[in-house]
Amino acid sequence: MESAPTATVKALSNIALIIGLTAQIEDKYKGKAFKDKICRVKKESEKLLDMWPEKPNKKQVARIERRILRLEPNLENKDVAVYTSTALAVIDDFKQYLKKEKLKQTEILELRLFTLHKHLDNKLNKEYCYSDAHKTFKAWEE
Repeated sequence: MESAPTATVKALSNIALIIGLTAQIEDKYKGKAFKDKICRVKKESEKLLDMWPEKPNKKQVARIERRILRLEPNLENKDVAVYTSTALAVIDDFKQYLKKEKLKQTEILELRLFTLHKHLDNKLNKEYCYSDAHKTFKAWEE
């Protein structure tokens, strides 16, 4: 199998991280209104993922998985708003490289994630979460 271009792998790994963070949030919270917001984020993430016809090979998938696992220490016992803040930081970083349909879909996903984030931090005043999210994002970029 031919490997996907580096830019594609980076985009796919960012989307995979968002999907993984969303799954972890889903495991921690219950409630119909919250589940609906999670479902919207998952749906938009999958739509964005499907916009890339190229898929990573096994070696690239393993690298993506290692990058995601490397973040676990940064997320252990943290407020769930750290997860959404990290996902929003990832989107903000990589959307600048997208064009047209992919950019539009990314902005829809960003809106859904922000709605979810607002549910977790309704006053947008959890400064400690933003600091932890920044550290997590920096670890993701390494």
